[in-house]
Amino acid sequence: MRNLRRAAQEMAEMRSADLIRQHHDVWDELASGVWVPYADICQTESRVTVRVELPGVAPSDVRIEFTAGVLRVGGIKRERRRRRIERYLCLERRYGRFQRSLRIDGSVNPRKARAWLDRGILTVELPRLRQRAGAVVIPLGAGPD
Repeated sequence: MRNLRRAAQEMAEMRSADLIRQHHDVWDELASGVWVPYADICQTESRVTVRVELPGVAPSDVRIEFTAGVLRVGGIKRERRRRRIERYLCLERRYGRFQRSLRIDGSVNPRKARAWLDRGILTVELPRLRQRAGAVVIPLGAGPD
């Protein structure tokens, strides 16, 4: 029973955190004119995988870079030009510039990263750096003068 209560509490905290994030995202988007796509980060022993929702974005309009432990995905989602004038009754999809910065914990090798866009999902795979087995011996020498 205790585990069930703990699981329910964790789910409630996750929902609260998601609502807070969505609230901040909306205000950040309104202030900057840049929208923030949703992302998932998962890991295995050999890699970190990031998936970002980018429906309707052309691969040529996406820029991906990794600097100092932060993966940045940015670009532009272009709106199709309409030949006839339309009056929107509902307009929920986002267009224009987007940006998402994600901190990647752990040692990864961005030089061997792979990325692809398939059915509106950008996937970035960052292989983990191999850790050396065993201890590293640091020799003790004479100090500076």
